[in-house]
Amino acid sequence: ALLNNSTFDKYFDFRYGWVGQSFVAIDAQFNEINFQSLSVLDHILLNRTKFAGKADFLYVETGGQFEAKESEFSGPVYFNDMTVGKSFLIDRAVFSDEIQIVRASAIRFSALETFFPKDEDKVEVYSLGYDESHFKDSETGDGLLAFLDKSEFNGNDYKKLEDYYRSRGYPSYADYIYVQYKLRETKE
Repeated sequence: ALLNNSTFDKYFDFRYGWVGQSFVAIDAQFNEINFQSLSVLDHILLNRTKFAGKADFLYVETGGQFEAKESEFSGPVYFNDMTVGKSFLIDRAVFSDEIQIVRASAIRFSALETFFPKDEDKVEVYSLGYDESHFKDSETGDGLLAFLDKSEFNGNDYKKLEDYYRSRGYPSYADYIYVQYKLRETKE
C-alpha cells in the first residue's frame, strides 16, 4: 500500500487488514486512524506523517521495520501489543497527547530526540520485548534508555541494560546507566 503525501480528513479504518508487502504513508496526513490487528509482511513506514486525532496500532504485526520518524501525533497513540520483526523507530517524533507502548516487541527500539508529553501521566511504556543482541541503536544505546526513562519504574530493566553494556566492553556507559537508575530511584 503506497499512500505517500495523501490526506485523510475523516476516520481511516484499516482494522484486521493484511498487506502483502509494505505499508508506506510518508508525508501523509490522517485525522483519526485505526490500524488495530493490521498485518504487514514487510515494513510500515509513516515518516514525517501528521496524525491529528487518535492513532490506534493495537496488535499490529509487521515482519520488517515500524518507522514513524519525525512524525507528529496530536491525539492519543496506542502501540500496545505490537510485534515488529526488526526495528521500532520513532526518532524525532512529537507526541502531544497520551502515548502507550505496552507489551510491544521488536529487535530494536529507538526514540532519539523524541518529544513526549510533559505530563508524565500521559506516557505509559513498559514490558517491552527485545533481542538483547540488537537493542542498541548507537554505541550509547540512548534510544532504549529513553524508553526506560519514560516507562513505569523497574530497577531490573536498568540493571539488565547496565549488565549488557558492561559485558560488551562499555563500562563507562554501564556506569552512566547505573547513575541514571539511581537518580530515577530517588524520584520514585
